[in-house]
Amino acid sequence: MFTMNRWIINCQVSSGNTCNRGVTPDVITYNAAINACEIGREWQHALDLFAAICRRSLQPSIITCCSTIGACGKCGNWEHALTLFAAMHGYGLLPDVFTFDAAISACDKSRQWSHALSLMASMSRYALQPDLVGYNAAISACETIGAWARAMSLLTAMERSLVIPDVITFNAAISACASSGNWERS
Repeated sequence: MFTMNRWIINCQVSSGNTCNRGVTPDVITYNAAINACEIGREWQHALDLFAAICRRSLQPSIITCCSTIGACGKCGNWEHALTLFAAMHGYGLLPDVFTFDAAISACDKSRQWSHALSLMASMSRYALQPDLVGYNAAISACETIGAWARAMSLLTAMERSLVIPDVITFNAAISACASSGNWERS
């Protein structure tokens, strides 16, 4: 199946047409291809497609950025994810909650807890509130380094924000306590 996805992406988007049928790809077409790359964990191809958007003088969208950040993050390429996140302003785009979620998750997956927590803290500059996905990724990032106090602080902030914790939230918080030797708090 992935071979078929790669063929579709290469044929329809990278060439600038759909197999010589006279259809020129637009941002929506690229977004679909980048999303396929995210699912297929093809971060380099996702970045190539993002670059193709710019070469063709098309305007990337929030979805373009979010999917590309997600593709990088799923493969542990947090640096590329954060570089693209920071570059959004240059495209006239402001990050939304989903883009923050993708960037925070990229940091979590790569054990970059300080970057994940910094992103969480910066959301208020955009008048955004973290959602369940963002909180879970940030608490999970705390888990990887045993920062139980920070994980508990995030859990408290989550409840104050009326974001309802789920099983993932509690498992990450418990693991943060346990990994730091504070099993009695878990």
